[in-house]
Amino acid sequence: MPDCVRVQVRAVDASVVAARAWELCRAVGPPPDGTYVVEVAVDSRGLPYGVTTGSVRLATNLDRFRSIDIPFQVRVVPALVVTPDLLFLGEVDAARPKEARVRMGLADGAPFRIVAVSSSVSGLECIHDEGFGSEAELRCRLSGARRAPGPVEGLASVSFVRQGRSVVETRHVPVYGYGSAGVAVPAAVEH
Repeated sequence: MPDCVRVQVRAVDASVVAARAWELCRAVGPPPDGTYVVEVAVDSRGLPYGVTTGSVRLATNLDRFRSIDIPFQVRVVPALVVTPDLLFLGEVDAARPKEARVRMGLADGAPFRIVAVSSSVSGLECIHDEGFGSEAELRCRLSGARRAPGPVEGLASVSFVRQGRSVVETRHVPVYGYGSAGVAVPAAVEH
């Protein structure tokens, strides 16, 4: 074995943006538990929420281990956690509007305030708790009176600020449902 083992970390995945390289020398010896720590920074922007896997490759000057791939897992958690993680409306018909609710809170438990809610789903109306709190409820209602048969899908965009900050952040919540065949769709109006 050489006097020093040089280790260089190379990213295998584009999401790995930084890693530390080091040199292990015989004089220093291995750590007491026989393990070494590889520090990797992952850029989570653009990664989907949930578990993402990847790997880093260690290149060494050891004949037996020229390169070693080390797998890793990263759990990407949104700043604003929504439970359940989507607004499910179910079947929407002309007879009665459909309602759905979600609870929201920051991942770190800090107080926040919802400042606006918008939606790409036509006719979806949402109301929310006012003021700062560690949790908030979003209550949304969709009338089936103008809904065509078929899937109802889109996003409810929740804009919020953390207490003590002025930066507005946005969390997009998927909206799903289905317009039933019995829904009355208004005729086009001529001008």
